[in-house]
Amino acid sequence: AKGTFLLGVRFVLAESYERIHRSNLVGMGVLPLQFHDGQNAQSLGITGHEVFSIAIDDTLRPGQAIHVVLKDAKTGETRTVPTICRIDTAVEVDYYRNGGILQTVLKKLLDEGKSPASTATQKAPAAKVGKRAAKKPASGKPTGKKQPASKAAKRPAKPATKKATKPAPQKAGKKPAAKKR
Repeated sequence: AKGTFLLGVRFVLAESYERIHRSNLVGMGVLPLQFHDGQNAQSLGITGHEVFSIAIDDTLRPGQAIHVVLKDAKTGETRTVPTICRIDTAVEVDYYRNGGILQTVLKKLLDEGKSPASTATQKAPAAKVGKRAAKKPASGKPTGKKQPASKAAKRPAKPATKKATKPAPQKAGKKPAAKKR
């Protein structure tokens, strides 16, 4: 669907669609149209030398009948072919009207930025100074591996050098663990 869009195709007319292909077309802002049952390019005499055009307004609805105007490039003759709009949901209508999913998301983000309620929450807090502020990334997620608190609290700190260290006191009734070499 991305290639179709980048080639400048604004609608696709086919006998049927796979679910994901139809959805991808809508997501890229390309209108999927389908022939009526029993019709196809061959039965309608479509050769591929025609210029296709459609007229769509803001009243586009899922499953709406849309007429495609075919103008023969050689003879100049025009005719109309009835088709079915294969935008199947109201959400997909919004995606198509905005030019695709990416444009819809961008528009929503920009609209949220303009609302008075969200401007107060978008102000950045004053910069923190210190070790915690430097270690915490902008995403708000801690860096490094997460460990359960119970294991982290029980694990003794490792010495920085290989000096002899005093063994940790053992609880009563437990044997000291054998050292591996």
